[in-house]
Amino acid sequence: MTSRERLLTAIHRGTPDRVPIGPYTLGRLDFDAPFTREFIRAVDPLVDTGCGGNMIWGQSAPFEKLPLEHVRDQVVEVIVLHTPKGNLLRKTRRTKIMTSQTEFFCKTPEDAEKVLSVPFTPPSFNLKEYFR
Repeated sequence: MTSRERLLTAIHRGTPDRVPIGPYTLGRLDFDAPFTREFIRAVDPLVDTGCGGNMIWGQSAPFEKLPLEHVRDQVVEVIVLHTPKGNLLRKTRRTKIMTSQTEFFCKTPEDAEKVLSVPFTPPSFNLKEYFR
């Protein structure tokens, strides 16, 4: 069996001839880049194309990205979630070697109520890359 056949057999609840493995890639591949075409031809990975939209927040969540703050060798990103019951902040710090969320939207039970007050509109999906 090829790697592809093993993975497809396992996905369909069959028994492959040995443990299936496949490369795991972080992030998205640029489908127009020569590297991507060569990578897919040589490795035959399962490609995560994404479907657009945001399954958790929907498409109506009112986020605002504030200008980046530069603190010494760090970049601080601040996102504001505007809710009917008040604003919530999330802060993320980035350095050359790591990213860390330092402040979360929900810090108190009242913050959870604010999150729940945001009306949910299901996301619209863009499956163009899936069928490519």
